[in-house]
Amino acid sequence: TSDEDTNALALALSDSVLVDAAPNLIELARALNKPFVRPGESLPPIIGTDESLTSGLDPEDLPWSHRPGRFIWGRLEQCLLELAAFNWHGIIKSAQAFSGCIFTLSMPCGPSFPRESEDTETNDDDWRHKIPDQAARDTNAAIVARFDRLDRSATYGAYKHRDIAWIAYMLAVLAVFLAVGGSLHLQTEHEHGAQPCRCEAGMPGAPVAPPHVESTHSVAAVEASPSGPADGQRALAGEKQDAWDSVWAFGRGSIQNHPGSWVELGVLAMILTMTLWSTAKKLQDRWTACRFGAEQLRIARTCLPLLVLPKALSTLDEPAAKDPFQQALAEVKRAVRNQGLPRRLPDFSSLTAVKWLEFIVAGQIGYHRNNHKKLDCAERRLKAIGTLAFAAALVAVIAHILGCSWAGLLYLTAGLPALAAAVHGVTTRLGFVHRLHLSQDAEAELERINNGLRHLSTQAAPSMSTVRGLAHDAAEAMAAENRSWHNLVRRQRDELP
Repeated sequence: TSDEDTNALALALSDSVLVDAAPNLIELARALNKPFVRPGESLPPIIGTDESLTSGLDPEDLPWSHRPGRFIWGRLEQCLLELAAFNWHGIIKSAQAFSGCIFTLSMPCGPSFPRESEDTETNDDDWRHKIPDQAARDTNAAIVARFDRLDRSATYGAYKHRDIAWIAYMLAVLAVFLAVGGSLHLQTEHEHGAQPCRCEAGMPGAPVAPPHVESTHSVAAVEASPSGPADGQRALAGEKQDAWDSVWAFGRGSIQNHPGSWVELGVLAMILTMTLWSTAKKLQDRWTACRFGAEQLRIARTCLPLLVLPKALSTLDEPAAKDPFQQALAEVKRAVRNQGLPRRLPDFSSLTAVKWLEFIVAGQIGYHRNNHKKLDCAERRLKAIGTLAFAAALVAVIAHILGCSWAGLLYLTAGLPALAAAVHGVTTRLGFVHRLHLSQDAEAELERINNGLRHLSTQAAPSMSTVRGLAHDAAEAMAAENRSWHNLVRRQRDELP
């Protein structure tokens, strides 16, 4: 390890620098915007101590009023994804995954660890038993606890956000079908000469006396009243009550005669409410920032035992303000600094480091391979559904032009294009294509690194500098995929479907 690497690692694990430090260290500290402290002065405020991003998202710390969400969120999106990608890795496994989404008590929220293969489960115990850092084997360690919270919050937030996206687009299609139904209802009434119910007093269309008769009757009632003006006021009050009864009867008759319009209004209100709520809560920004932070901590847990510094830890310490991305980065740095230097195992060697890296890289390769295969299968089938819906709508339009008089034809000509647009919109909104391509690229790069690790594992004492170089490459590959995904998702804002 060079002096420059050692200094960079030391500064990554520090919040401030004493003014009498080595000149080269001071120069590097200035480049990283580290605060300087003279002996005897109080320490400056440290980053990453504000309210965590996980507040309100961590399913383990939800208030009682929000606990039912653990049993709801995630089921719809995961069920639809498993259904769209059914048989992507075998009928039995797909059926088990689909039934798990339906019958499991609550959707799993992590912490998540990629599998080395389809038949090998990787969990937190495997990590804790294999990691060559003794301090990071404790579940209460700062870096482990912060990773668990960020990972759980990212998974739960993604469940909520993606469920809302699916529901909004499905409700938009329902609103189109309801609008078509209302149009057909009015058309049927017009063709058969049907009139709204007029039996209620005061409803539009009910028989009413001519204006001059009403006026004469009212005046006569006042003049004939033995009590004079008092009875006249009561008569006017009665007329006002009749007016309110007319309004109420009109509204009730409107609901009875046009229920689909009111349901459509309710559907549109639900779409608007969900979109505004998601935007107001900054749900997308928060859960994606949690995912960014969790993956950066995963990289740190991988590299720090080998004294390899991930790039995210060597960035400027900037105030988090209200930016969830900066807040997540501050939480990552805070966890790493609270954790401190790794405590390697007594029998740590370069071969131990190679086996540790192989374990991590193999798990990442398996995750990205499965992810892009599953997303590719789901995206192709959803695209086929949209294409078939559009083709069916085209056939329906041609049939209408040729004189087909089937009343339900309007459902096809208006509803099916809406369905095709909704399918396209939700796959674009959730970034199916971009996510699968990112996983493909990450898998290819990690496979190259894994080949180098396999070669080193055949040596009795591989060079530690070579191992650290491959660890740096693996960290860069994982971080590049994480950054690209995060930048992509941040550009797609919550909008009405």
